[in-house]
Amino acid sequence: MKAFARVFAVGLMTVALATFVACGDDDTPTPQPDSVETPDDGDTDTTEPGDDVKPGEDVDAREDTDPGEEPEPDTKEDADTEDDTDTDADTEEPPECVKDCEGRTCGVDPVCGESCGTCDTENGEICVELIGQCLEAKDWETDKPTTWGKAGLLDSLLAPGAGDSPTVCFDYTGDGVGDNGLADLAGLINGNIKNPDEFGIIFDFEAVEDFKNSGEFVLVGLMGEPDTSEGAEAGDYLIKEDSYIKEAALPLIAFKDSEIVNEELTTPKSRFTLSIPISDTVVIDATLTDAQIKGTIVEADDKGVKLEGGVLSGILTKRDLETAIDKLDANCKAQEEAGLEKGKECGFLGTARSVMTGLFNLHKKADGTYVPKNTDEGIEGNCVSACLNFTLGKIVIKGFVPEEPAAE
Repeated sequence: MKAFARVFAVGLMTVALATFVACGDDDTPTPQPDSVETPDDGDTDTTEPGDDVKPGEDVDAREDTDPGEEPEPDTKEDADTEDDTDTDADTEEPPECVKDCEGRTCGVDPVCGESCGTCDTENGEICVELIGQCLEAKDWETDKPTTWGKAGLLDSLLAPGAGDSPTVCFDYTGDGVGDNGLADLAGLINGNIKNPDEFGIIFDFEAVEDFKNSGEFVLVGLMGEPDTSEGAEAGDYLIKEDSYIKEAALPLIAFKDSEIVNEELTTPKSRFTLSIPISDTVVIDATLTDAQIKGTIVEADDKGVKLEGGVLSGILTKRDLETAIDKLDANCKAQEEAGLEKGKECGFLGTARSVMTGLFNLHKKADGTYVPKNTDEGIEGNCVSACLNFTLGKIVIKGFVPEEPAAE
């Protein structure tokens, strides 16, 4: 499916975004800016002239002002003061943009568009803009993989609710309780996950032979589809080339230093960028940070890997999600201006923005650690921890999806 061509964590990021869309329908009112109430903190006098006059009272005109005339400034000093105020307002400088190069060594930062560094091109390095990393340049046709390890296909996907999340999800705050900002939306999310086995999300257990105690290895996330060629058997799968960074011949998604101990799979925290094609013309990029996986190996043989009790968690930032909504909104406006039929998501964006504000359950500090959101103490949420349960079924990777013939 083209919609999942470059999304290993489709279940995570797509659920997060699709949930916003699913939360609204054509009959759901969208809050408008002019409907927002401004609280009165008692410091601002909002009384208009004449508001303190009771009905029927006579009001004497100022002696120095003729009825119908605008009063002149009492003094020249007053007039000068007003001019000075206007001048100060006109010269106020906008806030300085603070770039964000976290996890990037090259390319431009996503906030200010400033450089995060350059690569040693003279010695064969290239900058992969999508992930902001300097990698050794490769020739895809000669360096692409030709073999894979034993693999499993994601065949079930479930968002745990508020009751299960504390015990099954990863703990990002160090309080011993699992974190899941999507827990309250579990029912809605699960109602929108249809046939997850058709997503084509595959885990390749690269070079693992001992599935009881593996030692360290690389767990690779790939996208694929069933092999329907003549002679193919049930469970045979082909990999989509978009699962790889072709210019470096490396997988987009890789959990280095993964390990299986006593049949329990764990991965260290990883960071990767997801590129989600929402339509033929709109692609949303977002970075999943501190992503982790765990699960129990049930079977592993020449037919593949079966895993149960899988947990996939990661952090999505407020900035990335707001940027995604803004990009969708801009596309909807462009469709309208061009006289085209707007996409279904366009009717839900107002509700999406409203729902999104309640999702950010964590605050990421400057040192990279997380604390729970606490508005009473002024700790605002700036990211959401997302958690999903999954299982894997056995498959065998046979090769790459054949290239489509070039159009004549």
